[in-house]
Amino acid sequence: MRTSFNFLAFEMDNVVFSVGVGLLLLVLGAYGRIGGHLPPDSPYAHPGLQADDGDEDEFPSTPEEFRVEADMREAEIAVAEHRASEEQRRRVAAMAPAATRRERREAWMLFDM
Repeated sequence: MRTSFNFLAFEMDNVVFSVGVGLLLLVLGAYGRIGGHLPPDSPYAHPGLQADDGDEDEFPSTPEEFRVEADMREAEIAVAEHRASEEQRRRVAAMAPAATRRERREAWMLFDM
């Protein structure tokens, strides 16, 4: 504090006050993110922890669906690594507009029919 770098001429009282106000502003700024009660369109709003009615269909339940999920995962990795076949690229592109896992599986399995 007694150097040439202290161009604001802070003393210990100023430092304690600045740290206190800074912590107060940090807590007040984080309250909305942590405390919740945000409008649904807020980018910081988190979806509820309750399961939706359609969640049971999201996860694979048959051996065929598990195989499809593994193939989908392999194809997406191959596309990301630029080593995918033309078939894998078409299937991954067909899955792109799907919003849920079930829809993605259905889009993938349409190519098998």
